[in-house]
Amino acid sequence: MSPHAKKHVQSCHLVGSEAVWEAFETEINALQLQDRVTLLEGPCQGYCQLPVAIRVNPGNVLYAQVTPADVAELLESHVVKGEVLKRLAVPRMRFFPGF
Repeated sequence: MSPHAKKHVQSCHLVGSEAVWEAFETEINALQLQDRVTLLEGPCQGYCQLPVAIRVNPGNVLYAQVTPADVAELLESHVVKGEVLKRLAVPRMRFFPGF
């Protein structure tokens, strides 16, 4: 299964998503992950207050406040080691009926 990084292009582009995208392209090549990672543009992730937000699979993990400086560490952790990079991961919210 290929992990996917989705680029948020609505408001994140105002605060550097293009630079993050370019960093992903560079680091994917540097780490030789071309066969394991596919970059896809995706819809708004709804975290405009924490740009740049990206979603990474497997695991459907939402990362926020991602900068180009974070990309190598994120790929090493999530793709190479199979571990969520906790310092950038957005906790999953659970909603219960009646609340």
